[in-house]
Amino acid sequence: MRTAASAAVTALPEDRAALDRLLAQVADPGRAGAAGAAAAAAAGLAAALAQLTLGLAARRAPAQQDALEAARARAGEIRAAAAAAITRDAEAYGRVRGTAGAARAEALEAAARVPAEVAAMAREAARLAAIARDAAGNAAWRPDAEAAIVLGETAADLADGLAAANRRAAAARPAD
Repeated sequence: MRTAASAAVTALPEDRAALDRLLAQVADPGRAGAAGAAAAAAAGLAAALAQLTLGLAARRAPAQQDALEAARARAGEIRAAAAAAITRDAEAYGRVRGTAGAARAEALEAAARVPAEVAAMAREAARLAAIARDAAGNAAWRPDAEAAIVLGETAADLADGLAAANRRAAAARPAD
């Protein structure tokens, strides 16, 4: 069953097409890229839910209205940044290939930064989805919000694990 929020998200074909074009440009979309895509999706859904909830403006206190507007705007920023991280991760990890010793350790440490950033963005997207869920008061939108929360938290866990793995690998590399 499609809810109002899922309909709002899927009604934006230019957004799906943009993500398809972005993924097609990435030569080697890795696991952090997948986490970035999931974080972008969670943030996009959080933004859509906040926007839909803002549509019920007459029922909102000014402070709640401001919080929803801020959540919508920030979720949009996260969505763009997380989508950009897909390419940044592929580039960062691409620099690991063909390196050895200290150069490899340095490249792995640098490659750990992107998934760490994705993890923070994904967690924030989940938090923003929770704000929209709590403000909505619409049971029909709750599954969309819960999906965004789970998607964001899962993306964060995946990205954290990848950042940690890159850091462990960097620490384990012998110097030249």
